[in-house]
Amino acid sequence: MSTATFSSPRGKDEVLRRATRTVGWATEHGTLLDIGLDHLSLGRAHLAITPPDLIGAARHLQATVDGFRASGVVVYLPRGLLARAALHRLRDDLPAADKDLGAVATLVRRHGLRLSEADLALERTRYHLAAGDAVAARDTLTHARALIEEMGYGRRLPELAELEAALH
Repeated sequence: MSTATFSSPRGKDEVLRRATRTVGWATEHGTLLDIGLDHLSLGRAHLAITPPDLIGAARHLQATVDGFRASGVVVYLPRGLLARAALHRLRDDLPAADKDLGAVATLVRRHGLRLSEADLALERTRYHLAAGDAVAARDTLTHARALIEEMGYGRRLPELAELEAALH
């Protein structure tokens, strides 16, 4: 899973503004899932700005994972863990990233979360690239391509193309 992408710098500001406003509302009136989703938006937005706000992202992504776990809605937890793994990767904390990726793999196996499996393969590719292991990155990206094509998960094609270009 990549960080959020925006067509303009204003898009980042807009996500930060709206999610900051709605996380306050969700904290007062919403569910744990609502709160977690707003924190996820904020965490991803903090990762998407240049330079990334790793401190802000860490705070929101931890709240995301905690909220998703507390909500008991398993299908959303991989999103939070993958975003937090990306944060750890950007911080060069590969052991922490690997731990979150392992947790996603467990959820994928237990609950058959196929889209999350493809997202996991994309983030694992980034992890292997950060670790300097081009062979593992290629193998994982090949697996990601197969999953994406099999499921018709076209939303991930730009990320797939970006990673393929990085490997060539």
